[in-house]
Amino acid sequence: MASLTVYYGPDTPTISISLSGPDSEAKDFVLVNTSLNLTCQAPSQPPADISWIMADNQDHTVPSTANLPLSSVQLNQAGTYSCLAFNERTNRRVRSTYRLTVAQRPTGSPSCSVASNESALLFVCSWPGGSPDPRLSFRGLPEDKEVTSPRLEQLVVPPFPAGLSGRNITCLASHLTGEKSCSIVPEAPSGVILLFQAFEDAGGTVTMEMHCQGTFNPAE
Repeated sequence: MASLTVYYGPDTPTISISLSGPDSEAKDFVLVNTSLNLTCQAPSQPPADISWIMADNQDHTVPSTANLPLSSVQLNQAGTYSCLAFNERTNRRVRSTYRLTVAQRPTGSPSCSVASNESALLFVCSWPGGSPDPRLSFRGLPEDKEVTSPRLEQLVVPPFPAGLSGRNITCLASHLTGEKSCSIVPEAPSGVILLFQAFEDAGGTVTMEMHCQGTFNPAE
C-alpha cells in the first residue's frame, strides 16, 4: 500500500520568552542579570531547521536549536533577536523578530535640592544609575519642565510668584522599573534687619551705608 507524505511549512515562527529568578513576571523589559529563555516555534514537515541572529553580533555561541538561553543578561544584550526557520523540502525560509529591552534600576530614590544662584533659585532633581534614563519633572514651580535625564535643573528668577515660600515642590520621577518622587519646601529669608549708618568726612560729605542681615533658608 502506497503512502503519501505531505511536506509543508514552515509557518511564520512564534517567539516566546520565559524568565527565571525572583523577578520572573512577564513585562515589557527584563532587569540586568536576569536569566531568560527565548523559544522559537514554526510548524513544519519535516521539522524546520532553526537558527538565531543575535542582538550582539560579536557573540559566536549561537545555538542552532529552538531554544536560546540567555544567562545574566547585560545592557549590551538588548536589541532585536531574529529566529529563522528553514524547510529544505519545501525550500521555504521565514523569520520572526523579538525586541528585547534590558533595564537597570536607578540608584535608591530621587533627591531634591534648591540653592541660591545669585538672585535666582536653582531647583535640582537627581536620580542617577538607571538605564534607560528616567523622566523627571517638577510640580509646583511656575513652569512645568520635563526631561529624560538622570538630572533636572530648573532656574526660577525674580520676581518670585506669590506663595512660593512654604510651597511643597515635588519632583516626579518615572522609570521603566517604577515611579518615585521627592519633595522640597523653599523658605524665604527670615529675621531680616536693615541697618543704616552715616559717616561725615572732614569736608562735610556724608556717606550713608545700609546693611541687610538675615538668615537664608533655601529649603526645609
